[in-house]
Amino acid sequence: MRRNMDLVREILIEVSKSDKEVRASEIAEKSSKYSLEEIIYNMKIMEEGNLINVCIGEREVGVVDVIVLDITWYGNEFLDSISSNEIWEKIKNNFSDKIINIPFDILTSLAKLYLKNKLGLS
Repeated sequence: MRRNMDLVREILIEVSKSDKEVRASEIAEKSSKYSLEEIIYNMKIMEEGNLINVCIGEREVGVVDVIVLDITWYGNEFLDSISSNEIWEKIKNNFSDKIINIPFDILTSLAKLYLKNKLGLS
């Protein structure tokens, strides 16, 4: 399985809108685009990347759900740079299918660059 930056963005936006913990299973119920396994995988690697803090529900069969407790400082910084639909679409349109393979730091830098341009700061 691979990291899905569209899903990472959706998870961050969903968690930022919520005033409570967000479960992978809740996102899966609302989404027709992503499976529960895909959401769980991305939440786990988002925690590894220090974007979110999670609690993992496991049983003998493996992970059954992931609960996002909150977004980290770093996760909020990233969300601030990619939350604008205009900026996100610009990044995706300029890099189309390559967005999956762009290193996270470069993606963050591009988003900040587009945001600076939008605000007239460059």
